[in-house]
This record gives sequence, C-alpha cells and structure tokens, in this order.
Amino acid sequence: MDLARCNTTHVTVGPFHVTMPQVAVIDLEKFGEPSPQKFSGFLGLDLFAGKIVTLDVAGNRLTLEDSSSLSRIRRSATEVPIRLVKAAEGSALTADLGIPSRQGMLWMEIDTGNYGPSLINKKAAQLVGLAADSKARQEFRVTPKPGIEASGSALVRDLILDGDLGRDVLSHWCITVDLMTGRGWIRQSTQK
Repeated sequence: MDLARCNTTHVTVGPFHVTMPQVAVIDLEKFGEPSPQKFSGFLGLDLFAGKIVTLDVAGNRLTLEDSSSLSRIRRSATEVPIRLVKAAEGSALTADLGIPSRQGMLWMEIDTGNYGPSLINKKAAQLVGLAADSKARQEFRVTPKPGIEASGSALVRDLILDGDLGRDVLSHWCITVDLMTGRGWIRQSTQK
C-alpha cells in the first residue's frame, strides 16, 4: 500500500508524550463504507515501545503501567509466552501470544483492531481444533496456559503468520506486555 508519512511527529495522549520518528497517514474511509462515527486516528504499540502496557479490550482501555503496578499484576496474573515483532522496516511493533500445540508453539498476533473473527492459518488450523478446509466461521477455543482460556469465532485462511486473535477472543482477558523485555501476563477480564 502506498501512503503518506510524517517524520518526527510529537504525540500526546493524556500525560504521556512521545516523539515518533515516523507516522503513516491513511484515509481509512477509502477502504470501506462511510461511517457516521468518525475518529481521528489510531495508535500502534510502537508508540509505547520500551514501556509496559495492559490491553483491556472488553473495557476498551490501554493502561500504561509502571514497576509498582506491574508487581501487583504479576501477583494475580499468569505469565504467558510473548514474542515482539518488528515489521514495516522496523517502524511497527506488534506482540504475538504463544499458543502451545502438539507440534510446538504457534504465534498468534494480538490484534485489538480486528473487530471480526480471529484468523487462523490453514496449516495451523487442525492444531487448534479447526477444520482446515472450511471457509465458514468456526467456534474457536484458545488456551495459552492452563486456566487461561478464551473462545470466539475464527476463519481459516492462507496467512503468512500462524494466526491473528480478534477482539471476540481478546475481550476475555487483560493482557499486560512489557514492550522492552517481551514478557507478558494474562488475567481474566472482569468485563466479560
């Protein structure tokens, strides 16, 4: 996709202020139906690189954590495998959640911008209990660690990644990710 970009942009969200080396400018209305509900933009995890954040999808909230709040979270949450992924020539940052399977770890992108079903790679489908040849939505259950489970719908597709977890799955959890060390913790959401 060709798009405009701005270099050295200052971003302020509440008391949080950061200078971004690069941001993209995209007119999202060109990609879909016009919506009466307008928004000014969206923020990626790269804005919070090196910080600790909690994603509470059900509560529609991102919380910037500190060492004190992380200590409290670690007492009540389960540590899960996280892999930080740098894309777009290193300017984008995403986090993948490790999902154990009988053939090793699958890495599913934590995609809070996915308002549809989760997307699962055809080659990973059977490893998470889905029919690889189905084009229809299927019920999907995911367990990154014993006692931490979520469900939602999923579509099986040809992907370049193992999977993409959508909001219907992510809304079951509060996910804390240390974007410096690549460690993560999950606790069940009180909103779901």
